[in-house]
Amino acid sequence: MKSFPAFVSISIITVMLAVSTLASEDIHDIADIRLLRKMGMHEEARGYLLVLKNDPATSESVLRQVYAELTTIAWLTGGREPAETAAREALERYYDIEIDKDEYPAEVASIFDDLRLRLFCETSIMSDPAGANLRVDARRIGNTPVTGLMLPPGEHVLNLTMIGFKDEEMKITVSRDKHNDYAVTLKKDLYE
Repeated sequence: MKSFPAFVSISIITVMLAVSTLASEDIHDIADIRLLRKMGMHEEARGYLLVLKNDPATSESVLRQVYAELTTIAWLTGGREPAETAAREALERYYDIEIDKDEYPAEVASIFDDLRLRLFCETSIMSDPAGANLRVDARRIGNTPVTGLMLPPGEHVLNLTMIGFKDEEMKITVSRDKHNDYAVTLKKDLYE
């Protein structure tokens, strides 16, 4: 009888356990679905992803991963064109979606990067003083100054807050045919 090295036996057992868990249709999270994709079970993974995508209880962070997985499966099964369609849908919902380059093929990350450059406008937002908390369209971005922020063309609402200063709200319009650099001067709050 031929014996296998211990690591081969452990790998085989791991795959068998994964398949039996997946076969029980006890899919609890995105990691299980990602495993299906990595095992080449693309249609099964897509089915679970579509359920999550259409479930109003699915969190925003999981939905971002769902869109990344759907784009990856589209690329694996149909090539660049269907992957671009899936990525476009993802970017229309989450323009700031990040693709983990360790978790997804480089080609998928490239599709998102290329589309982002075609669909969005690079925007910079500064404040005086620097360090203000910035939200764009109610989404937390970070502290000013912010450069390289990719926003879809059109109107957006900036909210800047900083202790000791009055909150500032400003509407901006970003477009592809101009520099989208904005500066906001915060006013001291006399009541603090």
